[in-house]
Amino acid sequence: MGSVLGLALAAAPVLAFGESNGDPWVGRVLAAITVVGLTVWFLETDPVIDSVVLSRLCKGFCSGVGALMILSLIDGATAPVSGVVIDRDYSPEHTSSSTSCTTTATGQTSCFPSTTHHPESWSLLLRDPSDNGWWRDETGWRTVSEAQHDRCRVGDRYPACAEGAADAD
Repeated sequence: MGSVLGLALAAAPVLAFGESNGDPWVGRVLAAITVVGLTVWFLETDPVIDSVVLSRLCKGFCSGVGALMILSLIDGATAPVSGVVIDRDYSPEHTSSSTSCTTTATGQTSCFPSTTHHPESWSLLLRDPSDNGWWRDETGWRTVSEAQHDRCRVGDRYPACAEGAADAD
């Protein structure tokens, strides 16, 4: 029980540092590293726990931390539905080319060129001002129409600005 309390007390300030620093990912990554490191240290310093138990506990714990980090990445991959516009972006229509090469087991290399057309696009970077908790990234890019991009300026509230509402500021 003391180990769990020690982990919580050690990870909390690290997590708070990242949040107060303006980048929640800094806190999340540092907290995860701190928790994993301290867990291994606590387990290694306990003379009762043998190496097999330590190995199983560490594997299970590290797998759990990894799964939580992947889930938070997936959750943070979507833009907020509403929020304050903090940046705008326009990407003109363009074409990109690339070549992919593979080598077979016999050592023969084959290369394949590919061309991708990218239509023009408009997007807004939104910051959700509500408190969504530490596990969710509160900013994200949202693809919008050209008209919505033209109506929304930095500092406006989306989606009100995109709909032409007078109270978007």
